[in-house]
Amino acid sequence: MVLMVDEDKTRSTLLKCILQGEHIEVKTVSSGIDLANTLSEEKPDIAILDISIKWLNVCEFVSMSRKMQKYKDTSFIILPPESNQFNNCPIEGVEIMRYPVRVYEFLSIVKKHLKDAS
Repeated sequence: MVLMVDEDKTRSTLLKCILQGEHIEVKTVSSGIDLANTLSEEKPDIAILDISIKWLNVCEFVSMSRKMQKYKDTSFIILPPESNQFNNCPIEGVEIMRYPVRVYEFLSIVKKHLKDAS
Protein backbone atom coordinates (compact mmCIF):
# COMPACT_ATOMS: atom_id res chain seq x y z
CA MET A 1 0.00 0.00 0.00
CA VAL A 2 1.18 3.51 -0.83
CA LEU A 3 0.33 6.24 1.67
CA MET A 4 0.23 9.74 0.20
CA VAL A 5 0.35 12.63 2.68
CA ASP A 6 -0.33 15.82 0.75
CA GLU A 7 -2.63 18.83 1.15
CA ASP A 8 -2.50 19.58 -2.58
CA LYS A 9 -5.69 17.87 -3.76
CA THR A 10 -4.83 18.25 -7.44
CA ARG A 11 -1.41 16.64 -7.08
CA SER A 12 -2.58 13.87 -4.74
CA THR A 13 -5.54 13.02 -7.01
CA LEU A 14 -3.30 12.92 -10.09
CA LEU A 15 -0.66 10.72 -8.44
CA LYS A 16 -3.33 8.48 -6.91
CA CYS A 17 -4.97 7.96 -10.32
CA ILE A 18 -1.61 7.09 -11.88
CA LEU A 19 -0.89 4.50 -9.18
CA GLN A 20 -4.38 3.01 -9.21
CA GLY A 21 -4.07 2.68 -12.99
CA GLU A 22 -1.17 0.32 -12.25
CA HIS A 23 -3.30 -1.61 -9.70
CA ILE A 24 -1.40 -0.21 -6.72
CA GLU A 25 -3.43 0.38 -3.56
CA VAL A 26 -3.26 4.02 -2.46
CA LYS A 27 -4.53 5.84 0.62
CA THR A 28 -4.45 9.63 0.70
CA VAL A 29 -4.25 11.69 3.87
CA SER A 30 -4.62 15.44 4.23
CA SER A 31 -4.83 15.91 8.01
CA GLY A 32 -3.05 14.79 11.14
CA ILE A 33 -6.07 12.86 12.42
CA ASP A 34 -6.38 10.95 9.14
CA LEU A 35 -2.65 10.17 9.25
CA ALA A 36 -2.83 8.80 12.80
CA ASN A 37 -5.89 6.69 11.95
CA THR A 38 -4.36 5.28 8.78
CA LEU A 39 -1.05 4.42 10.46
CA SER A 40 -2.84 2.70 13.33
CA GLU A 41 -4.72 0.48 10.87
CA GLU A 42 -1.90 -0.69 8.61
CA LYS A 43 1.72 -0.19 7.63
CA PRO A 44 2.41 1.39 4.24
CA ASP A 45 5.07 -0.05 1.95
CA ILE A 46 5.77 3.48 0.76
CA ALA A 47 4.92 6.85 2.30
CA ILE A 48 4.96 9.81 -0.09
CA LEU A 49 5.13 13.02 1.90
CA ASP A 50 4.94 16.67 0.88
CA ILE A 51 7.63 18.48 2.88
CA SER A 52 5.74 21.79 2.74
CA ILE A 53 2.82 20.53 4.88
CA LYS A 54 2.39 22.92 7.79
CA TRP A 55 0.87 20.45 10.30
CA LEU A 56 3.63 17.83 9.96
CA ASN A 57 7.36 18.10 10.44
CA VAL A 58 8.21 15.64 7.68
CA CYS A 59 11.87 15.30 8.65
CA GLU A 60 11.01 14.51 12.26
CA PHE A 61 8.20 12.15 11.21
CA VAL A 62 10.49 10.13 8.93
CA SER A 63 13.25 10.05 11.53
CA MET A 64 10.90 8.82 14.28
CA SER A 65 9.21 6.30 11.97
CA ARG A 66 12.57 4.81 11.03
CA LYS A 67 13.19 4.06 14.72
CA MET A 68 9.93 2.11 15.09
CA GLN A 69 10.05 -1.61 14.31
CA LYS A 70 6.67 -1.51 12.56
CA TYR A 71 7.92 0.94 9.89
CA LYS A 72 11.51 -0.25 9.44
CA ASP A 73 10.73 -1.56 5.93
CA THR A 74 8.66 1.43 4.84
CA SER A 75 10.23 3.51 2.06
CA PHE A 76 9.86 7.27 2.25
CA ILE A 77 9.57 9.54 -0.76
CA ILE A 78 9.53 13.28 -0.18
CA LEU A 79 8.05 15.82 -2.56
CA PRO A 80 10.04 18.99 -1.86
CA PRO A 81 9.05 22.51 -2.82
CA GLU A 82 11.18 24.60 -5.13
CA SER A 83 13.21 26.01 -2.23
CA ASN A 84 16.06 24.24 -0.49
CA GLN A 85 13.93 23.46 2.56
CA PHE A 86 14.96 19.81 2.41
CA ASN A 87 18.63 20.72 2.94
CA ASN A 88 17.83 21.25 6.63
CA CYS A 89 16.61 17.66 6.88
CA PRO A 90 19.58 15.27 7.06
CA ILE A 91 17.84 11.92 6.60
CA GLU A 92 19.64 9.24 4.64
CA GLY A 93 17.92 6.75 2.40
CA VAL A 94 14.97 8.99 1.57
CA GLU A 95 14.04 9.39 -2.07
CA ILE A 96 13.57 13.05 -3.03
CA MET A 97 11.22 13.49 -5.94
CA ARG A 98 10.97 16.85 -7.62
CA TYR A 99 7.48 17.83 -8.75
CA PRO A 100 6.25 17.82 -11.41
CA VAL A 101 7.74 14.52 -12.45
CA ARG A 102 7.21 12.50 -15.57
CA VAL A 103 4.67 9.72 -15.14
CA TYR A 104 7.17 7.05 -16.18
CA GLU A 105 9.78 8.38 -13.73
CA PHE A 106 7.22 8.48 -10.90
CA LEU A 107 6.04 4.91 -11.56
CA SER A 108 9.62 3.63 -11.84
CA ILE A 109 10.52 5.07 -8.44
CA VAL A 110 7.38 3.74 -6.76
CA LYS A 111 7.67 0.29 -8.32
CA LYS A 112 11.35 0.09 -7.32
CA HIS A 113 10.40 0.73 -3.69
CA LEU A 114 7.46 -1.69 -3.84
CA LYS A 115 9.79 -4.38 -5.16
CA ASP A 116 12.27 -3.66 -2.36
CA ALA A 117 9.47 -3.97 0.22
CA SER A 118 8.37 -7.40 -0.94
